[in-house]
Amino acid sequence: MGAALMSRRRVLSAAALAVSAPGLGLGLWPSGTVAQTAAFPSKPLQWIVGYPAGSGMDVLARIVSEGMARDLGQQVVVMNRPGAAGSIAASSLASVPADGHTLLTVDMGIYAQNPHLYSKLSYDPRRDFAMVGMMVQMPPVLVVPTSLNVASVTEFIQYVKSRPEKSLNFASSGVGNPTHLNMEIFQRKAGLSMAHVPYRGSPAALADMATGQVIAMFVDANTPMPFVQSGKLRFLATATPRRVPLIPDVPTMAEAGYDMSVPIWVGVGVARATPQPVIDRLNRSLNDSLQNPQVQKRLADAGLTVAERTSARQADDYARAEFQQWGQVIAPMNIALD
Repeated sequence: MGAALMSRRRVLSAAALAVSAPGLGLGLWPSGTVAQTAAFPSKPLQWIVGYPAGSGMDVLARIVSEGMARDLGQQVVVMNRPGAAGSIAASSLASVPADGHTLLTVDMGIYAQNPHLYSKLSYDPRRDFAMVGMMVQMPPVLVVPTSLNVASVTEFIQYVKSRPEKSLNFASSGVGNPTHLNMEIFQRKAGLSMAHVPYRGSPAALADMATGQVIAMFVDANTPMPFVQSGKLRFLATATPRRVPLIPDVPTMAEAGYDMSVPIWVGVGVARATPQPVIDRLNRSLNDSLQNPQVQKRLADAGLTVAERTSARQADDYARAEFQQWGQVIAPMNIALD
């Protein structure tokens, strides 16, 4: 499965290097649309994040939105609406005016995983969202308490297998989100059986892990750093094809003997009916912000890999392909959520 997902990412990167096809001339758009586009943005923008303040997704939105605000000449206000693996935030986008003034952090979970997990989902990403562009890949890192006294993935697996099934707990940022699914994938590869304890975001989960209430979690590299630096938590391995520059001494899961590479992609979306010229304006602003050297350094310092410059159409095509791919991955897991 890791190879298949990475293959799709290579395709995306290659496509991003190609020259984008020329857009339709404004003369082909209804005059009302042209007027609306010329006035955009006419007020401050809202950027909805389906994760709590202090999480990796929150930090990402705040860094990127600063550059976009300068470019667009309007304030961009980040609003946190955590819960239900991002579904609460996603549902709010489906009900706003399609004028481009409301953005949503659209990650792999919200677009490609939730629809295959939740039987009663109040949004359909393919129907309700239009992708503006891709932002980053967020490397999942396996983190454990130092109190476990395990220094490698192999030692961790041996520790878990030495205990009764379901007697140990792993954490996630919410039922069904990528941090949950990554651990389910790992458990199947390693033959483990731990109990799942979902949290409303990674900061609370990591705080409990530091006290030993849960023993493992896949999370971005930056959020647990204070706990790692204080000696309470330890990085074991990254679920990425290569080592993460922020933590170069931490091996990959492949180096530890497990073929598991599932970096979390993160993009930006708006309501589907948003006029294409508005989406294209947001796409230019997003990409310009991401290409700013200061923004790139801050994102790299947070352990994030900036995506290749993509058009809105390329991002939309990629997200739809991921939707299909994850449907095939999730089906055998028999995870159904209400």
